[in-house]
Amino acid sequence: MTAEFIDITVATTGGDLTDRFNVQEPIRVLFNRALALVGGGVDRGAFALEYEDTELDLERSIADYIAQLGWTDGVALELVPSLVVI
Repeated sequence: MTAEFIDITVATTGGDLTDRFNVQEPIRVLFNRALALVGGGVDRGAFALEYEDTELDLERSIADYIAQLGWTDGVALELVPSLVVI
C-alpha cells in the first residue's frame, strides 16, 4: 500500500515551507504555497520549483515524482528564480 501523504520541505528566500502533502495533489500546490512566502504571486513565471537542480513539471502529481525519483518523507525542493533567455 502506498502512503497517502508525504512530508516535503521547499526552501525559498522568504523562509522554508515544511508541510505534509497529499501525494495525489499536483506539484503546483507546493509551488503556489512556496511562492506566497516570497510574495511572487503576481509574477509566477519568474520562479521555478526544482529538485536536485532539475525543474519540476507543475502539472504532475507528487505521486508521479515519488515513483520516478524515489522521494520519501523529508524530501527537499527549492523555489528558485527562473532563467530568462534573451
